[in-house]
Amino acid sequence: MGDRGGSRSRDRDTKRKDSRSRSRKKDSRSRSRSNAEARPKRPDDYGVDTMKITDDDAAFILGKGGKTKEKIARVSGAEIELFERDLVLEIRGSKKERRRAKKYAEGVMAQRTGPVTVNEDYDDGDLTMLRVPQEAVGFVTGRAGNFLRTIEEEWGTLMFFVEVESSRSRSKEYEKLAIFGNVKARRGAELKVLSAVETKVPGYFDKIREDVVPRDRGADHGDGSWGTDTMTFQDDELSYALGKQVGRRLQVICWLWLWSCMLCMLMDVCKSRVFAVQHPLLEPPEIKDVAAAASECNAQEFLARVRKIPLANQRSSMEVALNQSGLDEGRISLFLLSCLEVAAKDKAFGNEGKLTGMVCSLCSDGDGRPEEDPTVRQRALAVSLQLWRHNASQFTALRVLQQWCIDETDATSQQLEAIQRMSEDLLANNNWRLLQLFLKAFPRFAPEHADRIDEAIKKMCEEGSFKAAIQVAKCALWPNSRIGRLYQQLQFHQIKTGARSEQGKELASIAACGKDQGRQRLFVKELFKAGKLELASERISAWSLEGLRPTSSQKRKGAKRARNFYRLPAHLMVRTVSLKDEVEEGVSVLQQAQCIGFDTESLQRGQPCLLQVASNKHALLIDLLALQSDSAASVARLFSNPDIVKLSFAGRQDLRQLSTVLGVEAKSVTPFFDLKHLGALYRMNQSDIDFNEALDGLGLSSLAEEVLGKPLNKEMRASDWSRRPLLPAQQQYAAVDAWILLRLWQRLKHFAE
Repeated sequence: MGDRGGSRSRDRDTKRKDSRSRSRKKDSRSRSRSNAEARPKRPDDYGVDTMKITDDDAAFILGKGGKTKEKIARVSGAEIELFERDLVLEIRGSKKERRRAKKYAEGVMAQRTGPVTVNEDYDDGDLTMLRVPQEAVGFVTGRAGNFLRTIEEEWGTLMFFVEVESSRSRSKEYEKLAIFGNVKARRGAELKVLSAVETKVPGYFDKIREDVVPRDRGADHGDGSWGTDTMTFQDDELSYALGKQVGRRLQVICWLWLWSCMLCMLMDVCKSRVFAVQHPLLEPPEIKDVAAAASECNAQEFLARVRKIPLANQRSSMEVALNQSGLDEGRISLFLLSCLEVAAKDKAFGNEGKLTGMVCSLCSDGDGRPEEDPTVRQRALAVSLQLWRHNASQFTALRVLQQWCIDETDATSQQLEAIQRMSEDLLANNNWRLLQLFLKAFPRFAPEHADRIDEAIKKMCEEGSFKAAIQVAKCALWPNSRIGRLYQQLQFHQIKTGARSEQGKELASIAACGKDQGRQRLFVKELFKAGKLELASERISAWSLEGLRPTSSQKRKGAKRARNFYRLPAHLMVRTVSLKDEVEEGVSVLQQAQCIGFDTESLQRGQPCLLQVASNKHALLIDLLALQSDSAASVARLFSNPDIVKLSFAGRQDLRQLSTVLGVEAKSVTPFFDLKHLGALYRMNQSDIDFNEALDGLGLSSLAEEVLGKPLNKEMRASDWSRRPLLPAQQQYAAVDAWILLRLWQRLKHFAE
């Protein structure tokens, strides 16, 4: 009775889940149709421009982590792609968007060689020119330009100092700051800069109020409703508005913002106001306290106040506080050295390795040139030796030596004895990373410990740390012949570990083999031992090797290994197509599906050569090397179909590459879901981690294992995808990569809601 009741309950639960999933599917499809209808069309003057750039310019345009390129695209509204191999910048968008993007790119590149010079034609309705007093320029720029970059991120602008062509001589009193973006973004960035200037030059806003406030009035709307208002507070009113520890000030701002939003919704017009208060915008009180301690050069108080800030925000808070302290670069460097001196003497600070490491990293923002003052160099060496006594700060101790370019010539006889003990500690504890830094600073100790360093390098090689061993050998001034033998050992190690690894290291092994048949044969034999028979067979054919066969035990091991991975279901029809009729026939079948998964395979130089698309019953492998333009149009229609859900794993890059092959814009591929993001949400749901931690090490194979119980066999990823016809193992690999996305979607799609 109990069992039958339980089964009926489970049946009811299953029916309810099925009905909910059907309703969600209807909702998602209806939403996708409405999204497609609302999707903006390309402007009539949409086009593509290209810019030929140099290698140095490419690095400058790209910026750290690609942020500069993204910033130019965001501010201009254009789509920008940098082809680093060809050194070409491709700009897509309307005529105005392309013109602005090209102008911004040229301005960014010009900063590399000197000041940017502009003329009267530079303003395209996107420029605000702000005069900044000379004494506030460094403060507004911040260390390494960090303050300007922060404003750019906050307001979505592009900013740099310029020289105006019409005014031949540079003013000694002012520098001109160019702010690019839409009118609201420019005004927000302008007021943020002015608030910073006000802290250095009190009363400056009063002088230029009549120039700033009326500027761009009515520029955002045809009815002239947009503009800037100011409010002047009396001293007693200001203190009340700011409140104790700026709490009431935040309340006032929040209420003003909420009131503005409600008014916009009720009147359906945008008449929000940016209020420029004659008082610098205050940072959180903790940062003001830290900045005050820095201004007074009170290192003890500075560190004590930094410790009260959450660890994740400590470095950025120190950076902001130093920018606000009014200290110049040289004084900041000396102040940070004082902080390290305090940390070295006080166990409470010295045992906090992360804090001392962050302080030292802020010192590293300088130019890294040797300190000329022998007194400062002596202080840095003393700090390093003191920090070494704290186990948590030993890495920072050696970083101090590197930052101030300290060597044994700076040491006294007593300090040389301490350095000697430091070297013995390093060799005794087998800390290879620190040993490398130590020998860079003190190479004279290498001959004294030659035998022990040789033994350490041997241990590193036994543990597989060949790259670290090579670096230590270079620091120990090994002859090139011995270092060359280490490189050979590294290559053989890569060949063996890559063949045995299930982490996708086979490509590195193939590169290490080069054209040497001895290494190639070794790699194939290691593949046999690991049970990777399919890749071994492909390599034998690609390298034209003879006389290599797996043993019967190796065949059994390969069969047993294959059972651990997902295989294609028997009902799935896999076709490889390239001719027009074949492509159109295959695409017409996939057009009937509600959901498709796709992936690409690329050549070693990054060019996509195969597109695999799968539904529940069919997998189409499209040969992009032989695809004709008229066939590409039918594939583009499949990806642009708003009634089909498109799935990929980290597929944004694939979409960008396919846009040049198929002529379909990445933004038009909707509805689209990246299962890497859904997989991260799945991980977050399973354990208490944040999104970035969930993304760490997340691959398609690992996600399949976590969600479905089995990983994917990724060995054929290292095969030669330019060869035709494709091997059956390659076809199976390509098809399963696209098909598995559908299985994962069934388990993860509720996270997409």
